[in-house]
Amino acid sequence: MKQFSPSVSRFFQSLALATVLGASASMVSASSNNDDQALAKGEMEDVTPQQKYNTAIREAGGAYKEWLRECNNGPTVQRRACVAEAKSTY
Repeated sequence: MKQFSPSVSRFFQSLALATVLGASASMVSASSNNDDQALAKGEMEDVTPQQKYNTAIREAGGAYKEWLRECNNGPTVQRRACVAEAKSTY
């Protein structure tokens, strides 16, 4: 295996570090950009009946998940009845 001079080795180390840092910075930027887009989308009012229906389904699903979480945090004896009530309401 060929040995590189210390200056060449440092160059490749610096290049690798710059690549990793650049990639991580672009991922953070893309993540915050997606969050901004999601917030902007949520600010728009539902206009069509399909949009209103989809929003209602999402909200009902979220409420169901919260109810199940509360059931799981409650007493074990009442858990089965709590989950059954959540399912019947959903």
